[in-house]
Amino acid sequence: MQHTLLFFLSFTLVACGANIDVRTPIPHGLISDSEKGGYRSINIRADEAEASSGFIRSLSNNLRQHLSELALYPKKEGSLKVRIQIIGYEINGGTSREVMGVLAGADEVKSRVQVINTATDQVIGESIIFTSSAMAYGQKAMAWVHADDIVTFLSTAD
Repeated sequence: MQHTLLFFLSFTLVACGANIDVRTPIPHGLISDSEKGGYRSINIRADEAEASSGFIRSLSNNLRQHLSELALYPKKEGSLKVRIQIIGYEINGGTSREVMGVLAGADEVKSRVQVINTATDQVIGESIIFTSSAMAYGQKAMAWVHADDIVTFLSTAD
């Protein structure tokens, strides 16, 4: 019984994961300054990735909700904007997930997230965020998990 419980606990922990590769950390004052800190706009695109419009819409809604809960969005006087480019997208279809469950493999999304100073149009923060989950069911759930990983980067300063 203990071995079975340990197996399922280990499997669950391995089933979800995020890798946040911070290439350029966001300067602390640009996030924490209550008057100037925060993000004016969020732009998401999926140039070469096969991400669906439903996934992009869900990701956008979830990002806006998470950031607004942290009082980081929308900031009309904010000096920062967010550019997200989805560079990898592999989500199992509903049928394979229904039939195979966790055994269908992990869903994966990879994005390049850039924080841009609106005054100078310079990239002041950048990260590659890879989210993998065998437990998230469908595009909306995966959009929620990926948004949470992106917000971790956008709300953490150097």
